[in-house]
Amino acid sequence: MSSFPYLIAIALVGQKDNRLMPIGGKSIKEEITEAYSPSKKYEQIALELLLRVFARTETGSIKRENGKQSLMIARLEMDMMQEKLPILKANWIESGNTEFFVSELKKISTHIWSLDFVRYEGLKLEPIN
Repeated sequence: MSSFPYLIAIALVGQKDNRLMPIGGKSIKEEITEAYSPSKKYEQIALELLLRVFARTETGSIKRENGKQSLMIARLEMDMMQEKLPILKANWIESGNTEFFVSELKKISTHIWSLDFVRYEGLKLEPIN
C-alpha cells in the first residue's frame, strides 16, 4: 500500500428511485489504531459530506439505505481509494447490495466506523467489524 492515507466519509442514501453514494475525505498524517479513533477530523469530513447530502433535498426527499450504518467513516490508502472504491461504488449503486459493499470495503480499508448521533451523547463512532 502507498503511504498516503485518507479518511473518507461515505453516505449510503436513496432519492426517488435512485441510490446515491456521496463521498468526501481528507488526507491524514497520524496513524490510526484500534485504540485510537481519528479524533475530530472525522467530524469535519462528515459535516462537509452531510451538507452536500442536505443540499440534494432540494430535488426530493432522501432516505438512509443502511439504517444506522448509512454514514460510514473509513481509512483507505490513496491507491485503494482511486482504484477500488469507484468500482465498489458503481456496483453498490447498481445492485444495492450493502452487505457485499461493506464486506469489500473492509478488504481495502484499514478501519471502518459507522457514525450516528445519540441523544445526550453526541456523535458516536462505532467500529464496523
